[in-house]
Amino acid sequence: AKAKAGIIKAGAEVVSFGGNAVADEVFAHTCARLNAKLTQLDRSRIENAVSTLDGNNFSLAPYGMLHIPLAGAYQVENAALAVLACEKLAEKGWHIQNTRHNCAGTQGA
Repeated sequence: AKAKAGIIKAGAEVVSFGGNAVADEVFAHTCARLNAKLTQLDRSRIENAVSTLDGNNFSLAPYGMLHIPLAGAYQVENAALAVLACEKLAEKGWHIQNTRHNCAGTQGA
């Protein structure tokens, strides 16, 4: 967690999965020291997740049902965190287009 927190810059917007007490403390302390704003993923926004070999379908408030063509149940939280990052960028004035289309267009390595 200390290595990952090392990329946090002063005044930055930081998003994190949360849910790991040790890592959460490192991120919270680093953000407080650098006056960075930390937002953790609100997992209550995720509902009705169904994972198949073809990808994942899930509801993410306020966007409704989304599909990502990446296998693995963990990909739902990855996608939700990416959406959270996009929301934070949009709050800073970035123009983020069509969340639903961007999730569907995600491709695996």
